[in-house]
Amino acid sequence: MYYFKKNCECDFIVADGKELLPVQEAFELTDGKTKQRGVEGLLEACQHLNVRKGMIITSDEEEDLAIKGVRIEVRPFYQYFLR
Repeated sequence: MYYFKKNCECDFIVADGKELLPVQEAFELTDGKTKQRGVEGLLEACQHLNVRKGMIITSDEEEDLAIKGVRIEVRPFYQYFLR
């Protein structure tokens, strides 16, 4: 597990063999500024690492986003840790 910071930050990068998954965490994304900050950090990490998938872990929200060619899965923490 790694941390990423350039202009924005990404909470951690999960390395599973050759596959990298940038991950943000947020209790909730109902506040637009929180969601924007999380997405921006995730997109920057994905671009830097040349990956097209990232994840935001929340307390109980679930959503699928596609922004700038990156698929972002928003999942509750229990779904992430049980997989």
